[in-house]
Amino acid sequence: MNRPVEVINRPFWEGSIELRARLKDRAWLGVLLLVLLSAAFGLLQLNQAATLTSVQAEIHSLDAESVDLQRECRYWQAELARRTSMQEIILRAAQLGLYPPADIVTIVVPPSDLPAEPAGARATEESAGLAEGAPAPWWFTLGGQIEAWVRGDAP
Repeated sequence: MNRPVEVINRPFWEGSIELRARLKDRAWLGVLLLVLLSAAFGLLQLNQAATLTSVQAEIHSLDAESVDLQRECRYWQAELARRTSMQEIILRAAQLGLYPPADIVTIVVPPSDLPAEPAGARATEESAGLAEGAPAPWWFTLGGQIEAWVRGDAP
């Protein structure tokens, strides 16, 4: 530590010219960094504001389009209701030369007797693939009991 006494007793800002030059360079670098960061932040803010504005404009145009489509939908619903009304149908039929008959004849058809068991309506033991002599599953016996009860053959 062979330094002259005057260097030790002096404050650092009153140091040598080299030290001042290095501090000035660092100060300028700090200022430059601060300006660059401010510029980057400003660009980010500007980009964000522009994006927000364009999205808001798009939302506004889509809302207007939605209102127009709802209006058109209501129009077509009213048009459909008008064209399917009974008065409109009768008027259109009259234009086409279609008129209701003067006298209406009603024919009553009694229910026909259905066959006891339609062909292929009920599965048989053979169609179920049961082996010869094997006991029938429970649903065959239950189905037979229900069929006998419906026919009135039940004990």
